[in-house]
Amino acid sequence: MIERPADPFFGGWGIDRFMNLIFVAPPSGLVPPVFMGVVANIRSEPVSWTLMVFDPDNRTNDYFPGDLFSNGVNVSLTATTPATIAGRSTSYAVTANYSTAEGTDYATLPPDITTSTKQGSYNIAFQFTHNLQETDGRSGASWGFYLKAAVADGNPNYVKASLIAGIGGRALFFERPQDSFGLGVFYYDLSDELQDSTDPSVNFHDESAIEAYYSWAITPWLLLGADIQYINPARGDNDRALVGAIRMQIRF
Repeated sequence: MIERPADPFFGGWGIDRFMNLIFVAPPSGLVPPVFMGVVANIRSEPVSWTLMVFDPDNRTNDYFPGDLFSNGVNVSLTATTPATIAGRSTSYAVTANYSTAEGTDYATLPPDITTSTKQGSYNIAFQFTHNLQETDGRSGASWGFYLKAAVADGNPNYVKASLIAGIGGRALFFERPQDSFGLGVFYYDLSDELQDSTDPSVNFHDESAIEAYYSWAITPWLLLGADIQYINPARGDNDRALVGAIRMQIRF
C-alpha cells in the first residue's frame, strides 16, 4: 500500500493533498525541481537539524555530474524543535537558504541596453504547526493550523516574500479517520525589480490563491476527492480563475 506523505499539509504531489504547486512544494526561488547534492539529518534534543549542500542548477534533464558546482553552490540549513501548546503537538522550524550562483539582475532587463547579472541570493523561512484536534489511539488522526512565512532578497531571487497559511490533516470527523482535508491561502510577493522592468510590456504582479480539498476514503484503498481553487495569477493579463477538480485514487 502506498503511504501518505509524512507532512499533513504540504507535499503530496497533487495526489494526496493540495493540487496547487505552492502548497505541494512551496518555492523559495533557490531550490530547483531536481538537484544533485548531499543531505544530512541530525536528530538531537531539543533541536533537530537538516543540512543540504547542492548544485544550484536544475538537473531535470542532466544527470551527468561532470559540471557540478560550476555555477556556484547552494546551502540550506533547517532547525526544527517540537513543543506542546494546550496539551497538543506543536513545532517550530527555521530554514535559511543561500546561493552563491549568479542570476539575472532584474533591474537591468530590457529596455536597458545590456542585461547584467547579480551574485548571491537568500531566502529565510519560518514555519509553525499546531494541532487543533488529536485523537488518541489513531495514528495520524489529527488536524491543525499551519503557517509558513519567508523573506528573500527579491533580486536576483524572483521571490521577495511569501506567506502560506491554512488548516488541514486527517479525521476532521473522527468516525472517518482515513479521510483528509485542507484549506489554505497563500500570497507571494514577487520581485519589485522584475515587475518594474517588465512594465508596461508585461502586466506582472504578485500572486495569491485560496484552495480547499476533501478526500473521502470509501475504503482504505479507494479514495474519492474534490478540490477547488480561486487563483489571482501573477500574469495580470490572465483573468482570475476558479478551478475545480474531482480525483480518484486506488492504493495497492
